[in-house]
Amino acid sequence: MKKKFEYNEIVEIVNSSNPKLKEAINKKGYIAGDAFDENTGKWIYAVFIFDNEIVYSCDEDNLKSTGEYFQEDEY
Repeated sequence: MKKKFEYNEIVEIVNSSNPKLKEAINKKGYIAGDAFDENTGKWIYAVFIFDNEIVYSCDEDNLKSTGEYFQEDEY
């Protein structure tokens, strides 16, 4: 299955029923890693959130691309 997001792509966490993501909804960050879950057939993404500098594990359904990419010298 093709990935929806690329490394360093800036995304926004838009929704989730996971209580651990509640504080990160509507926050932006970048894709720091990914893994394919063979049990669900979905990609899981590690998203580094700019505001609180925490990495969250997100399903691709929880994310929306901003169309921008993170450059290390910008942060």
